[in-house]
Amino acid sequence: MPFIRFLKQLILLAVVISGCTDQPIRNQSEDISPTDPPGLQSKLNLTPTIINNTTPQKLILWLPEEFDPNLDNPYSHVLQTRLSDFIESHPGIRIETRIKGSGQVGGLIDSLSSYAVAAPLALPDLVLLSRPDLVTAAKQNILHPLDNLLSDPNDADWYDYAASLSKVESQTFGLPFAGDALILAYNKSEEFQPPSSWNELQQLNVSLAFPPADPKSLFSIMQYQSLGGTFENDSSSLLINEQVLRELFTIYKQAVDNGLFPTWIIQYETDNSVWQSFLRGRSEMAVSWSSRFLASPPEDTFAAPLPTRDGVPFTLATGYAWVLTSPRSIRHPIAIELAEYLTNAIFLSEWTAAAGFLPPRPSALALWDPSPRQALASQIIPSAELFPDNDVSIFLGPLLADVIVRLLKGEITVDAAVEITLEQTLQR
Repeated sequence: MPFIRFLKQLILLAVVISGCTDQPIRNQSEDISPTDPPGLQSKLNLTPTIINNTTPQKLILWLPEEFDPNLDNPYSHVLQTRLSDFIESHPGIRIETRIKGSGQVGGLIDSLSSYAVAAPLALPDLVLLSRPDLVTAAKQNILHPLDNLLSDPNDADWYDYAASLSKVESQTFGLPFAGDALILAYNKSEEFQPPSSWNELQQLNVSLAFPPADPKSLFSIMQYQSLGGTFENDSSSLLINEQVLRELFTIYKQAVDNGLFPTWIIQYETDNSVWQSFLRGRSEMAVSWSSRFLASPPEDTFAAPLPTRDGVPFTLATGYAWVLTSPRSIRHPIAIELAEYLTNAIFLSEWTAAAGFLPPRPSALALWDPSPRQALASQIIPSAELFPDNDVSIFLGPLLADVIVRLLKGEITVDAAVEITLEQTLQR
């Protein structure tokens, strides 16, 4: 049986390798503005590294397909130029980027898991991982802690959500690269004052779309936490706050009764479905991701923080971070140097502005041009907390989705919704 399992790993590894695509990096140069802040300028460190026989000649990077530096768009060009600059300032170094899909065989986390078992020495030097994948890889002992490898392990130039993004059980496993958070999009006039509380929202004659059937229940978990709800895990159950859960379901029931939640939203499972219906004018407001709005704001569409019970700003965020995976410690210093080069504040300012992601560094956002986009990011980021990790969303998400859909359809009462949720969480 061990031989059969090993054979299966080899077969999967063959599939993984066949799906890899080596991406060439163009050699270009990047001008540094003389007006950039001196403190940030000094962090660029363009002094060429002396290559010797202990320095790897090639660095291998794995990236999700949406971050491919060879795509024909502004933010891909910015990333490709940055990689080319690193090559130019490090004679003898080559960078190979390999693009991976997500959520299927041969995707990033599947590939890492397979390589770690069947061919650990073939693991890449750096990987750009989403927060859920970072947690999974860290728990599988694929990632190397960075605490003793960083040039400035006490770097305070991170937003709270970004600092949390890179950690698992108090250990630093990544350098934050891009952030994303839930927001409220609306198609009212520019003079319209978006609601900050549920009371204000329910007094408006508008409809708000979100995906009730989302198997991760991201919006509902965000609202539960904004009400003060917490999650407590033990070996057999997930403990949640009954009073907060009842308040959440009561808000939802009132919203569907007064038309704020149109009944047709119960069919939606994804943010993309909600966004497309919003663009077609089926609702005046929609819950969406900041990246969707910041990357390409639709005409006559605006965005604001999501409303909460008391009007106190709160949202949940996620993101991506560079992680170290190669087991060859001799490769770690140059790989960390590249990761720090790719998370420099000046570069992150340019790249996140082009890509529509939230900067992980305050100094990077400060370098954005003054605009409604910068104002929105400045409102969202200080109140953003990291989404609960996989063990919460994987178990609680589908349960909440099923209960909330039934509640919005009028099949169950608020009391029944609370009872079903509590019973299921205690029986996990």
